[in-house]
Amino acid sequence: MTRGVGTALGLALTGLVFGRAGGGGGLPGAVAHAFSVSAYFLAAAALVAALLASLRPSGPVASGPLPLEG
Repeated sequence: MTRGVGTALGLALTGLVFGRAGGGGGLPGAVAHAFSVSAYFLAAAALVAALLASLRPSGPVASGPLPLEG
């Protein structure tokens, strides 16, 4: 259940960032700018999540890279 809440919160925050950056105006330049700002926001959120995951001693990032199959 918490995954759905996290997804909904992420979508709501991204929509808020998009709207605040000018995406609701309808002008092509403003929409493109708002999309770029939203993409940077999502990239920053993913970076923070990866950093937090790497701090967990028993998390999936702590065990190192996955072995290559072949």
